[in-house]
Amino acid sequence: MSELKKYFHHFGYLKVEEEMNFTDLFDEKFELAVNKYQAKLGLPVTGKLDSNTIDQIMSPRCGVRDVPKMLHATRHYAFFGGQ
Repeated sequence: MSELKKYFHHFGYLKVEEEMNFTDLFDEKFELAVNKYQAKLGLPVTGKLDSNTIDQIMSPRCGVRDVPKMLHATRHYAFFGGQ
């Protein structure tokens, strides 16, 4: 289970306070991550690791996150009269 949590964390579906805290429990946070993953990939959203979900997890991937990291960016705008 901890390897699956690492997978979901790597692709942006599971947020973990401490990156090394991947337990073997199928907890509520992990179920929400599975739901997000299934919805993103157009799978039936069951929150369970069913055969469709496992097949998708086992498929080769490029390694790019599906869910981008949230950055705290500040945008500064300047407006000039007449432009």
